[in-house]
Amino acid sequence: MITKLRKLDGHLTEDAPAMANLTTSFYQTLYTSEGMANMESVFSSVPVKVSADMNNQLLAEFRQSEVKDTLFQMFPTKAPGPDGYPAHFFQRHCKVCGDEVTSVVLRVLRGEDDPASINNTFIVLIPKIANAEELGQFRPISLCNVLYKIASKFSPTD
Repeated sequence: MITKLRKLDGHLTEDAPAMANLTTSFYQTLYTSEGMANMESVFSSVPVKVSADMNNQLLAEFRQSEVKDTLFQMFPTKAPGPDGYPAHFFQRHCKVCGDEVTSVVLRVLRGEDDPASINNTFIVLIPKIANAEELGQFRPISLCNVLYKIASKFSPTD
C-alpha cells in the first residue's frame, strides 16, 4: 500500500485524495501524445516485413483448439484480474466452462462482441526501490481478467 507520495513542490503527502490526484496527473502527462505530424512520411519509411503468406496466416479464422491451447499455455497462478479467477480455475474446470470461455474469446476476436465486456483491469504500482516516494519510482502493471489475457495473447498457429 502506498502511504505517502512526494508532491511536485517536494513536500510529502499522506492524504489519499491528494495522492490519487498526483497519480492521475502523473500518468496522464506520461501517456499523453504530443501529436502526430506528417505520419504519411513516417509510414512510408517503414519497410514492409509481412509477406503475403504471413498476412494470410494472420487473417485465418480462429479455431477453438487454438483458444484452449492458449489457455493451457498460461501460467496458472499469476495474479488474477478484477473477476478474481486465475488461469488455474479455467484450466482445472475446462470441462465445465471451457466451451463458454472459448465462445466468448472467439466472439471478441471475430469482432462480434465488444472487448470491453472482458477488459476490466486493475492497475497496480510496484515499487522499483525500497521506500519509494515519487511516482517515477513505481512500475505500473495491469492485472487483467483471464479471458482478456487469452484474447490478447492469442496467436493463430500454422
